[in-house]
Amino acid sequence: MMIFLILYIFLNLQIELYLYNSCMYKNINNNLKFEDIFDNSLYTIKWRGFVFISDFKNGRDSVEHLANNECSRNILSRIHELKGHYVMQIFVKDSGLTYIFTDNAGLYTIYYDKGRISNSFIDIAETRNNLDTVNLAEFISFGKNFNNRTYTDNIRSLSYNEIIIIKKEEMTIKRKFIPFQNFDMDYIFRFMEGMEKSLSQKNKDL
Repeated sequence: MMIFLILYIFLNLQIELYLYNSCMYKNINNNLKFEDIFDNSLYTIKWRGFVFISDFKNGRDSVEHLANNECSRNILSRIHELKGHYVMQIFVKDSGLTYIFTDNAGLYTIYYDKGRISNSFIDIAETRNNLDTVNLAEFISFGKNFNNRTYTDNIRSLSYNEIIIIKKEEMTIKRKFIPFQNFDMDYIFRFMEGMEKSLSQKNKDL
């Protein structure tokens, strides 16, 4: 019986996620705030937080490497290389598409509803403050909401494996490509060495 209950809950969560991801929201107001910007002939990239690619200096150097190397025209296939705690927005000049995503661990949180995107939950909730009693009970009971829900009926947080796509003020949400990674000891050592190198390059500039 317990197995069937778990399966039922899992299927409901998947259906709910599919319905959200298959919706298109119009007249989107993008209120995200960023700290840094990089611009070249292909992209305008904005970000907020700590972001790096292993073996490259964190911040602008890592973002420039992402945008300027030989694979830069297929930039979305490489964003999984970014590490850290950040939110990033990539505007593709050729297509007019805007991509918004957070770090692969889901450490940085942004929120959206059917009309707005923001770094702040309060920024959206103050104009659309409709409490969902079930989600509120979940928040009180467990200290958080699951499946990217919040304790309002229409505001959600963006998952680590989702990407927002905006074109002409119309927004869709798709799955973000994150390749499977076997976290063996060699990978952990390589990750720590790359992070140490990135941080040490920053410290040299201080």
